[in-house]
Parts: sequence; C-alpha cells; structure tokens
Amino acid sequence: MRWNKKLKGNAKKDIEVLKQKITDSRHARGPNAKEETNYLLKKLADAYRKEEVFWGQKARLSQVDVILEGIPQTITTQMNMRLTRPITEWEVRKAVFSLHPNKAPWPDVQCQKLFGLRIAKECPAISHLFFADDTLIFYRATKEEAQQVMQILKIYENASGQMINADKSSVLFEKNMQKDKKEEVIEVLEGMKQIQQSRYLGLPVVIGRTKKQVFSYIKERVVHRLKGWKEKLLSQAGKEVMLKSVILAMPTYAKGCIRLSKGVCVDICKEMAKFWWGGNDKDRQIHWLGSERLTDVKGNGGLGFRDLMEFNTAMLARQLWRILTRPNLMMSRILKGRYFKGESIWKMKIHESDSWMWKSVLSACELLEREAKKRVGDGCTIDVWADRWLPDRGKGVVTTVKPPGCSIRKANELIQNGEWRMELMRILPVNEVIKSRTGKGEDKCLCYGEGTETLEHMLFFCQQATMIWKDAPVRWDGMEHFRPNFWLWWNSLMDAQQRKDRREHIVLTVNILWQVWKARNKVQFNREKKCPRMIINQAVQEWQEYELANQKIRGAEQETGPQSQDRWTPPIGGVVMLNTDAATDIKHRKASWGFIARRGDGDIVGAWAGIEKRCSDPVVEEACAIRKALTVALQEGWVNIEVQSNCKIVVSKILDEDIRDAKIGTLVEDIKLLKNNFRNCSFSFIRREGNVASHSLARFALNLVEDVYWKVSFPLWLIRLAREDLGAVAPVL
Repeated sequence: MRWNKKLKGNAKKDIEVLKQKITDSRHARGPNAKEETNYLLKKLADAYRKEEVFWGQKARLSQVDVILEGIPQTITTQMNMRLTRPITEWEVRKAVFSLHPNKAPWPDVQCQKLFGLRIAKECPAISHLFFADDTLIFYRATKEEAQQVMQILKIYENASGQMINADKSSVLFEKNMQKDKKEEVIEVLEGMKQIQQSRYLGLPVVIGRTKKQVFSYIKERVVHRLKGWKEKLLSQAGKEVMLKSVILAMPTYAKGCIRLSKGVCVDICKEMAKFWWGGNDKDRQIHWLGSERLTDVKGNGGLGFRDLMEFNTAMLARQLWRILTRPNLMMSRILKGRYFKGESIWKMKIHESDSWMWKSVLSACELLEREAKKRVGDGCTIDVWADRWLPDRGKGVVTTVKPPGCSIRKANELIQNGEWRMELMRILPVNEVIKSRTGKGEDKCLCYGEGTETLEHMLFFCQQATMIWKDAPVRWDGMEHFRPNFWLWWNSLMDAQQRKDRREHIVLTVNILWQVWKARNKVQFNREKKCPRMIINQAVQEWQEYELANQKIRGAEQETGPQSQDRWTPPIGGVVMLNTDAATDIKHRKASWGFIARRGDGDIVGAWAGIEKRCSDPVVEEACAIRKALTVALQEGWVNIEVQSNCKIVVSKILDEDIRDAKIGTLVEDIKLLKNNFRNCSFSFIRREGNVASHSLARFALNLVEDVYWKVSFPLWLIRLAREDLGAVAPVL
C-alpha cells in the first residue's frame, strides 16, 4: 500500500494548535488581525483534509481479506516453471542497474556489514564517490567495517588482477576520534597512512582557522610561474596574454568551491602588478595605474583583468545556482539536509558551526539575489507579497501596500486552470464581452449596426472611430499593424514615452481614446450621436486646458517649491513630528534608514533605525524611509502626524498630483495610500541642518546587523542630537 509521503507531523496536534491560534487571533486587535484569522482557517481546513487522507490509508481487516482472496493458495505448474527457470542476462542487468548508485548490492548492505556516511538525519547516506581514477569510500571507523572493506578489496584484486596500492591510499578520521581507535583501524588497513595536511583536487583536505596560511600554496604557484617569465623578454601584449590565460586561470577550481581569503587575493594582485609594470624585488618600477583601473573593462579605458575577489564571488554564485536549479544532485541534497531543510536558502544566515565551503557559497547569495526570481509554476510556494517573482526588470517584488482584508498569500490563488485569472483585467464592458458573460443583449455595434462590438472595433474600426482618427491632429503610422490587438497597440504607445518629444502626443492620443469611449456610451445609453469633428475639437480643447494647468503648477513649484526650514520647530497641538533620512554605502552595497518621532514639547516619543541589504538610488531610499515611517506611525496608533525629510525631490513628488515617475512612482503611491489612514498627515521639506538627529540615525544604522528602536529610554548621543535640531545644545543631566 502506498502511504502519503507528503504527510508530515502529527495532524491531530496541528489541529489543536491551529484552533488555539484562531481563538487568539479573533480576540487580537490590529490592521492584519482579520487577514491572519482567514489564513489560519485555511490552514485548519487543510489539516483536517490531511487527517482524513491519513486515516483513509489505514489498512482495515476487510481490505486485507479482499487482497488475500486474489492470491492463489497453491503453487501451480506454470508458477513452478517460472520460478525454476534459469535467470537470463537481461534480468541480471536490469536488477543491477535498478540499484541506487550509492547502495552496494546484497549481501554487503543487506546484512548491514557496511554503513555509509550520513552528515545529518535528512541527508542521504554516502557509501562511495568516484572521481576520475580516484575512489572515496565512507564507512564507520570500526575494526569490523575496516575488515569488511579490506575483504571487498581483496575480492576485487582476485577478480580483476589489479592490486590496490597502499602507498597511494590514505585514510581520514574525524577530528574528535580517540587515538587508540585510529591506530586499531589503521592496523587493519595494512599500511595506509593517515592524512595530516594535504590537498585533493587542488583543495586542502583540512581547513583550519588560519585561512591565509592554508591557501598560501596558490600564491606560491603564482610566484613560481611569474619568476620563470621574468627571465624572458615579453612585450606588454605577451604579458597580458600570460596573465589572463595562465595566472588568472590557476585558482579557478578553488574559487568555484571556497572563498579565498582577502589577504591571498591581495598578495596575488601585487605579484601580478609587479610583473605587469616590470622590475623585481630590488628594482621596483612605478605603477602608473591602480588595480581598479586595470580590472575595468576595455570599453571604459581599463585592461580587462579579472578582479580576483569579484571573480571568486561569481564562481560561488554559480555553485549556488546549481544547488537551486538542480535539487536532485547529491551535493544539493546533502547541503539542503544539513543546512536549510524545509527553509528558503535566501533566508539562511551564516553560523559559526557551518563549514567553510557552505559559508563561502552562502556569501554569494546577495549577488545572485539581485537578479534571481522565482519561476511561478503552480505558484504554491510563492509568497505574493515577499518573494521575487514578477517578470519585470526591477527587483520582482510587489512594492505596493497590501490592501486591508486581502486574504491572498500565495500565487496559486491568482491562477485558475493553469492560467492567470484575467477576468477582471484589461477588459472594458463592450457589447461582445457583456453578451459572452451574461448571455443577454446583442453583441452588435449600435453606432452604425456594423459587425460585432469588440474593444478593437469600438476604438479603431467602427465607422465613427475611423472618421475620428482620420481628422485627429496626431498620427501613429508605425503602429497601424497593431490595431487588431488593442493591448499590443497600447504597449507600443507606452514604449514611446522614452522620447520626451512624444509626451504631448501620447497625452493627446489617450484623451482621444477617452472621448471615443464617451461618445460610444452616449450612443449606447442615450441614443445620441455626436459629430466626429466635434469629438476631436473637444479632445484638443481638454488637452490644451490640461497642459496649461500643468504649466502653472510646474511654474509655481519652480518659484516656491516645497516649504523648507533651516531648523527644526516643534509641532503644534497633539501632532507627532516624524523626521526621516536615509543613507547609502555604495562600496559595500547596502543602505539604511532612520527616523525620530517628537511631540510639541520637543520630547522624543520614539526612534527607529534599520539596514537594507541593497543599495539603490538615494532618492529611492529616501522614499522608502518615509514609507517605513508612515507604517510605524500607523502601528503606533498616531492619528495626527507631520513628516519632514531633507530630500526635496521626494517631498515635491508627494505634494504633486502627477506621480508618474519610473523611479519612485510606486513608492509615492504607497505613501499616499498610507496617508489616507491618518486623520491629519502633512509633508514638508527641511534642510540637513535641521534634520541632524534622523541623519545621524541613518548613518548609525549602516553598521547594524538588524533593525533597532527606542521607545522608553534613549541613548545620550541621540538626546544631544535632538537638542541640536532645536538649535540649543545643552548638557544632559
């Protein structure tokens, strides 16, 4: 009987835990309480379903009786002939090749004479590994298993005529094994030596605490090669070829497995620079360019030498990519069972007990995460709001605020029958759509009674629409062939936004589409037809009014801009003032944010600081800091707030009604949505001189490991900075 292998844990216990969580969630207060309750109810229903499946798989006596009735009680002549006939070569071959590649055939494993190595409970057992002409055998370090291995090797020698060379064989024990046990096993292995410190496939077998000393052999090999070349008269082109094709290729395999120490990479770069610029230890030549310029691409004026540290990170990211894309590899299964069983590799943190190889691979996670995105598939494992899965050029993460009461958590809830649920997307209620959905009415075009009213017909091919576009003062001749599919035509129109001279044409075109839709609705509901020329005149007139209003707004902003302050002033009444700032560290590719909340008396209500493992445009980070401050203010229950930032661009975008901005447009939308949750919420620009406290918080956060906050007691340096914002530096008692 096939049991449900996906069923994990105790279903009955899970049901009790979920019931308790649902009870607590229903009594809890907060913006996400209802959403959390709905999610727990879904999990409870799933737990009940699993319990029902589990009990349905339990064998019952009635089922056993049915099975026994189908088994003959005596062996027939035909059965006896099949059992006693000779075994064919095909059957032997099929039996051997059906074995697991890491399992030995009977009787060695069947009799439990050998046990493979199992690093963790969830890891597969490893009995042997083959690489070229080398064989690695794993077993428990006992006298009995050592004798069994030697017996197998003797059988191999007698069968093949090839004797195992004990001088070229060695044994490696775990570091905590007792010395007398080691000697007992070595005695059985007939002269095999114990590994102390050696290399296998160019890598050290044992890695200690001093990484620079362990990997110094790579530097020694590089120095040895360079010394031999210095005696030859090589041109600069010849030196470039030798460095790129030989020296930089020497540590490639090592860099694909482990992270070399920074000291080793720096020493190798120094030796390469000496060889490139000429000279020796006694007669050193001037290095006319730094290593940053030499490692730059030739298109930027560099020489295209690889940066050893970045190349090391790229090779490790390649290994990490293999683990993610090929989960059935032995390496992937072992690492997953040992380090990230049941968890996402993106959320893993490095621990001191981890191996150096795993620490090295995990250090490349940030590089891979910048561009790696989840493939949707069935969507069951994708968190809509947290994972990177959107197929755009950005980060692929949903940046909008999760709507209140939204119960959607996984991407599979957006999929139906293997397709995205498009019933509410990109659809206008034209007659053809209404007829197909409701079965009521007619799908004919009511303007001139010609053809089915589809979206394309209504906007382009209807006789009235054709006359409108013929008289329109704007032409899109290169997009005529897209008209049979409106959304292809629309995407082509949006692509034209990249050209500044086309912006006015696009605005006018969109307004014409709007006027065509309104004219259609008048015919549909009021039976009123409008002259195409009047529709064009109205579209042009509204477009001119729109442009004139925008010019006045932009002119007023250029003259005044957002109100700025040179120093911090306390808020009036019961308003909470939030001062925000962000900081970036381009070298280490990280950003941070900080904000401080104060009341009218100048006392600090709270302060928050955090770090992000990314480094985007400073304007984007400033907008993220404001959004974070609004989120915290909402959680704290403040209803009257004022937000100040020293980023004039972001404040202007928030105060502007037109939020079309490829860089921070979505963030500004989020900020405006959050603003609606407060009774009073205003934004203003303040100069850096009056925003010292939040600026220092953001700079302080660059050195943090995780987010911090203060609500009751505050550090002395923060209190001093808050008083500096007021312009009065007083001693703290």
